[in-house]
Amino acid sequence: MLFLFKPYFIFIASWFFSVLFLLFAVTEVSFDNYILVVFVFLFSLSFFYVGASSSRYLKSNKIDLNGLNGGERCESYIFILLSFVFLIVCYNYYVFGPPPFLSHFGFKTLEYTVYGRFKGLLIPLLSAIAIINFYTKSIYLKLFFWGVVYFIFLLYVLRGPIIISLFQVTFFYFFTKYKYKKHDRNEYFRLLLKVSIVLFCFVLFFIVLGQNRSGFAHFYQHLKITDAAKDLYPISFLWISTYLSTPLSNFMWYFDTYSFFPEYDFSFLSRILPAFWASESSVIQNNLDSISDYTVDNVSFYLFYWFSSLGLLGVALVNVFYGLFSHILLRFNIFYPLIASCLMFLFFIDYVFYFSTIVEFFILLIYVQVYSKFFGRIK
Repeated sequence: MLFLFKPYFIFIASWFFSVLFLLFAVTEVSFDNYILVVFVFLFSLSFFYVGASSSRYLKSNKIDLNGLNGGERCESYIFILLSFVFLIVCYNYYVFGPPPFLSHFGFKTLEYTVYGRFKGLLIPLLSAIAIINFYTKSIYLKLFFWGVVYFIFLLYVLRGPIIISLFQVTFFYFFTKYKYKKHDRNEYFRLLLKVSIVLFCFVLFFIVLGQNRSGFAHFYQHLKITDAAKDLYPISFLWISTYLSTPLSNFMWYFDTYSFFPEYDFSFLSRILPAFWASESSVIQNNLDSISDYTVDNVSFYLFYWFSSLGLLGVALVNVFYGLFSHILLRFNIFYPLIASCLMFLFFIDYVFYFSTIVEFFILLIYVQVYSKFFGRIK
């Protein structure tokens, strides 16, 4: 298999870019004890390997893996999913008014952060539709479904979810096309060129959407950009740099300040609950408040909740789970883009133990088991 698709490569790449952009120290509070950062990375990588190695013992010869890699007759299932999407969109329009993106056209709207309910269901519905849509037979229906999905993402100004969904769709395309195919050197080069072009488009889209969402002045102030960085780097570089490095910096301040062996609790599991059920631990919130002068934008890396609840044990466990799940789902075409996106965006938050991710997984699972012609291929 091409190295670009392997869990190790994605995991290390995400860490690499977070650490790389942290070195530029574009914010006034960028964490600067790089030896400690390297320690956390190596500690995480070692337990990721433990999880990956453990996956070998869970393989079963009783399941026809090819039968779980895709499906047909997806159009009816997509229409069912879209009906739920439209119910949520109509409800939010009735209760909250026009969606945030329409403010660019003179409509009076709420801020994207407070607009709407049921986003924890809306986002995985849209993301799952985008993946399942690969099995749509009609090219016109396929374009229509993708158009509806990303139009709604834009209406709600969901920058993070739309980027993750686009990553999943792009990854799914390359993964299914090049997973087992043998290539010569020129074809590898063409693949890397395609990936580079797609990555450039992702970055450009991210910058444009981000600037339309908050603007320059608010960006500089909110993210505590240094005067030197303002003069030295273009705004596009600062967008990327802060997005990739700020969560790691925030986490490292917490990691450096508080005990490796806290009073253990289970607040790290609160992220798997819907937003209206989830509650923040008062101890963790007080700890965050105490270091608020050193943190930016309330994002905290994929390790944060595990470390704040279980200390070093939590860091070890979450990396074991990432290694385990990624290598198990590597065998399933339709599920692997989901876990691959969790690995790629681990620099932001823990997306594996996250309500929207779990919902998306079960939407895909229901499609495979109920609506696919491959249902029942269990030997």
